[in-house]
Amino acid sequence: MKQGIRIILCLLICGMLYVDQLSGQTARIDSLKQAIEKAQGKEQVEILNELSDAMANYDPNKALEYASKAVDKAKQVGNEQLVAESHQSEAYAYYKMGDLKNAIQANEAALKTYRELDDQQKVAEVINSMGALYTMKGDLVKAKAQFDKALALNQELGNDDRIPSILMNIGVIYKKQSRYEMALENFTKALEQFDENDSLSMGNAYANIGNVYGKLDEHTKAINMFQMASDIFDAIGNKRAYAKTISNIGTTYMGMDEHDRARAYLNEAKRLYEEMGAQRAMGKIIFNLANIENTQDNYEKALKHCQNALSHYRNNDNKLGQVQSNVLIGIIYLSQDKLQKAESSYNKAMQIMKEAKQDYLEEKGRIHNGLSQIYEKREQYQKALNEYKAYHHIRDSIDEQMTSDKIAELQSKFQYSELEKENEQLKADNLAKNLSLTKKRNEQNRLLIALLVVLLFVVLLLYWYFSKRKATHILSRKNKEIEHQKKELEKANATKDKFFSIIAHDLKTPFNSIIGFAELLDDEFESLSDNEKKEYIKNIRHSSELMLDLLENLLVWSRDQQGRIEWAPEDFHLKELVDYTRELLKNQAKNKGIKLNTSLQDDLIVYADKSMISTVLRNLVSNAIKFTGRDGKVNIQGHIIDNQAQVTVSDTGMGMSEDVRKHLFDEHQDIRSNGTENEKGTGLGLMLAKEFVEKNGGTIKVESKEGNGSDFIFTLPLANG
Repeated sequence: MKQGIRIILCLLICGMLYVDQLSGQTARIDSLKQAIEKAQGKEQVEILNELSDAMANYDPNKALEYASKAVDKAKQVGNEQLVAESHQSEAYAYYKMGDLKNAIQANEAALKTYRELDDQQKVAEVINSMGALYTMKGDLVKAKAQFDKALALNQELGNDDRIPSILMNIGVIYKKQSRYEMALENFTKALEQFDENDSLSMGNAYANIGNVYGKLDEHTKAINMFQMASDIFDAIGNKRAYAKTISNIGTTYMGMDEHDRARAYLNEAKRLYEEMGAQRAMGKIIFNLANIENTQDNYEKALKHCQNALSHYRNNDNKLGQVQSNVLIGIIYLSQDKLQKAESSYNKAMQIMKEAKQDYLEEKGRIHNGLSQIYEKREQYQKALNEYKAYHHIRDSIDEQMTSDKIAELQSKFQYSELEKENEQLKADNLAKNLSLTKKRNEQNRLLIALLVVLLFVVLLLYWYFSKRKATHILSRKNKEIEHQKKELEKANATKDKFFSIIAHDLKTPFNSIIGFAELLDDEFESLSDNEKKEYIKNIRHSSELMLDLLENLLVWSRDQQGRIEWAPEDFHLKELVDYTRELLKNQAKNKGIKLNTSLQDDLIVYADKSMISTVLRNLVSNAIKFTGRDGKVNIQGHIIDNQAQVTVSDTGMGMSEDVRKHLFDEHQDIRSNGTENEKGTGLGLMLAKEFVEKNGGTIKVESKEGNGSDFIFTLPLANG
């Protein structure tokens, strides 16, 4: 009873506060309207903008009307600063109306004016707003570009207080693109830079980091982050954020199959949302509770939760939630062999999709799969077959969409490469035109000299003769340079074309492996043994590591080809770098039972670019592990020979033939082979190793015999003194 009275009092107080706030805002709007009639010029524009911003939450159409008037008045006054500010008010009104396209156009108009005024602070502010609008529009590429510009400009202007929020925005973009490592990096940077007194921002950062760890299946880390976020939200009294974080903890425990803990946290989140009257968030929590009960075969409780979730989804007109709830009800009834009820629930879900004119492919696939099982149990085999075909057609559509997205990404990269080639061709054409003009000018000069020779004397004739020889020699030299540049360009383009072809081919294998094993886990999870699940997960991880290795080498190679990697030599202890490489790759070796040994002098100091040599060691040692069988050995040795540091990476692996050894570092040869456990490779790592060793004044060679392992030997200059 007392608890009920407290809740009623709380609601009354909140209601009164809201009425007071609304009343205060209304009074402010009325005051601004009266002030417009008396104001003139610049003051009138400022009041119109203030009135537009105040009206945006209540009547965005009216807010837009005031903002447009402000633009016209500002132009009449001739104040460009106010014109830009009025365009910003227009953008805010359009945003509140949900018209993102016009909001972006209004911001672009403001941005143009601020740039003309050289108001860099305002330029940075508008660019950041553009990033947020593109994010809401779903154009993540443009959004990321805007946030990158905003970050660079704010760093240049010294706006340290704005940088953490921009890093958070960039992290959100990466999270939406499933680039979780980059998202994690940006969220962590933001967290480190937030003011300690900005508790809300820090809590949001922890919550976002928790979500990323959840996506990476690092559940323990995710829960730790959510706990830190929930502690902050609880301390500052942000009940809604606290409830959402508690719900995230429960969902994470669901992913860990810790159903009792998941149930406890979800029920607590449900209780908090009920206290706040936050009905919109309730449906998903109750639906998750239904999933937990269904997983534990508590069908009666699961059905009760499903019906409750369905009621919330109906009240909030959440079509996807209604479909998901009906599908889960169908699954529960099917598990109990209540075929008529199951069929009815599936049909309801399908009807909701038709009414909403939405194709929720995942749910549609589950419906067809469920109906197929129902018809099979009824021995209606033709219907069962038709539904099963429909289910597989949907699965194929989903797979095709994933493949299409990846192809679009690779095609974009290819088009960028083609654009680079066109730019290089334009440069070559311009150079040829310049040479042609030079040649014409030389011919004119020769005619003049010829006339002077006729008019003057033999000495000038000799002078002309030697000048001609010199000009011819210069032209010949330039032609040779052009021919050399042309050959280098053709060679570079051929190399790029080859590697794009290799990479496009080699990306298919791990992608197909990941998709294939993931589909098996998704479709047959319940029927698979634990050993089979572990094997499939191991294969997915192996394919992912292969892709990461390939993309890391490709990124370094691409930067090197564009001349973006600067040679920065320094004195450093080679043993420390070798020990770091050993630590980096010890798990890769351990997985194959390979002993990874090092033997270097502690005082072996070299003069080289540390980052480049790290790439060399990582590629050589990784290759040695790849081509060494189980229980083999990989040794890294270093010592001084002929006043140079010599490093040897040797293995007891499969070795190579003489023909392969001779062409191993030839970038025009496609020398690729699989490792002892069918590991793939492109040869790009060895190319990088050769380029980086030679850039640092060293040499690299390989000694190997088929079946007797390989020794990769490279040298580096010693540090002076």
